[in-house]
Amino acid sequence: MRNHHAQITAVVTVTDDGGSSGALREFINVPPPGGLRNVLIALSDMPKFYEKIFQYRFDKSTKYFANHSIGNMILVAAAQIQGSMHKAIKMLGKIMHINGAVYPVSEEPLTLHAVFTDGTQVAGESKIVKEEKKIDYVYLMNRNNEKFVKVNQKVIKAIFLQIW
Repeated sequence: MRNHHAQITAVVTVTDDGGSSGALREFINVPPPGGLRNVLIALSDMPKFYEKIFQYRFDKSTKYFANHSIGNMILVAAAQIQGSMHKAIKMLGKIMHINGAVYPVSEEPLTLHAVFTDGTQVAGESKIVKEEKKIDYVYLMNRNNEKFVKVNQKVIKAIFLQIW
């Protein structure tokens, strides 16, 4: 779609709790950066070498950085510098020459919960996929384990503009 000059608006989930994103979200209390990083790269026209740097993961032998991607750490650093993930994405979007808009669905990390048809429940995106059970329904909770989730206002505006 990017190559056809489409007006792209990506709304990215913030429920990833596994791998580098999960570790950063827990340690620094930011929306997990991995999905956001991947969408920014997908919408970017930066040279492939820069993309390789953003996607690079340190190997397991690297004590403190094992399995972290440089792009995730850059996003988290930019969010701390700019004061929010939205502002970090906007700044990095300019640097990466993205074509479109990228919005995290929330400025806080959210936890995905699944209730399975057998009545059992699991919290955490990475744990849900391991269950291999039929899901009855899902819901989100914020950091305080409340079902109140504050949606990014940019997401609401983007959806509203698409409807009208």
